[in-house]
Amino acid sequence: MNLAEKFREYLGYPEKEEYDQEDRVEELQEEAQESAAAVAQISILCPRAFEDASVVVDHLNQGRTIVLNLESISGEAVRRLMDFLGGAAYAKDARIDRIAQNAYVITPYYVEFFSDAEDDGFSL
Repeated sequence: MNLAEKFREYLGYPEKEEYDQEDRVEELQEEAQESAAAVAQISILCPRAFEDASVVVDHLNQGRTIVLNLESISGEAVRRLMDFLGGAAYAKDARIDRIAQNAYVITPYYVEFFSDAEDDGFSL
């Protein structure tokens, strides 16, 4: 027992854990698989009211790409919803792209999205 181990024992600290490289490699592989699974997921959501915004943000927090259909919401609720989602997207460093009159795609920062639709000025 060296001096550092004696000192640690005297202070009541537990023994130093051995670093197992194989365990760490397995942990990293599991994390990579979970991340890849999140990237591969796309959610198609059709909120009916502003109160459904939390569901959209939950999907964004899970790292999913979201296709948002807003055809079933009226004008003022759409504006409120998009303001809220714009803030959430900004906080998560995500991007919102309009793909049709009442349809948007929200992508996490690590997902590239390309569209040949005309730019109508709404992109975060």
